[in-house]
Amino acid sequence: MEITDHSDIIVDDPLPRGTLRDTDWAHHVSCNSSRCEWAGLFPTLRVAEDAANTHLHRRRREQDTYHVGSCGAHCTELRADRARDQRSTHHVYMGSVGPQEPLSFDSESWRPWYPRSTDAVDELVQRGDRIKLPGDREGKVARVTETRSCGIATWSVAYADPGTDLTRDDWQSKFQNELVARDGEVFCRYGEEFLGPPVFEVVGEADHQADLAEFAGGSA
Repeated sequence: MEITDHSDIIVDDPLPRGTLRDTDWAHHVSCNSSRCEWAGLFPTLRVAEDAANTHLHRRRREQDTYHVGSCGAHCTELRADRARDQRSTHHVYMGSVGPQEPLSFDSESWRPWYPRSTDAVDELVQRGDRIKLPGDREGKVARVTETRSCGIATWSVAYADPGTDLTRDDWQSKFQNELVARDGEVFCRYGEEFLGPPVFEVVGEADHQADLAEFAGGSA
């Protein structure tokens, strides 16, 4: 899916995760205000900027308490296999009607490109898998969680030491965050135009206790 015209614009609160995964070309903008999940996909940077200011103007006019004080927005340029982002160059301060200093994005202020997922991390690694990490370390996967980072779909993997009994409550979580999947491997999304080494490798299944909590209807 490509957002190339005004008729293609999609706005939601929040945008469905599947919509983000399926978008190959767009400018994604989201509100940074506390507890606000408003976001949209737009054809150009200027249209995205106008939409962010209109959103903020309306919320402040409605005296939404989460849109007073310092407010900002975040914009991400999406391409099929990569993305780059920037934050608004102005923050809007207290006012009864709307932006006194409109939010703005700069076409020269993009951060470096980073990779997007072409696969789903939770299809490559699941609870109970044994993973090999850098430095010849191993871990046991406890859960794989869907997350969002800078307008793209990402995942977080929680894991523990290989001998950990995940059915207990006293084990210490470790995490790999902001993950994307490409060609059957898992990477961090902040790669600056290139993919570094995979963050881990799935090397088998851990012992049977990894799934006992789910079988019993509980969770680790």
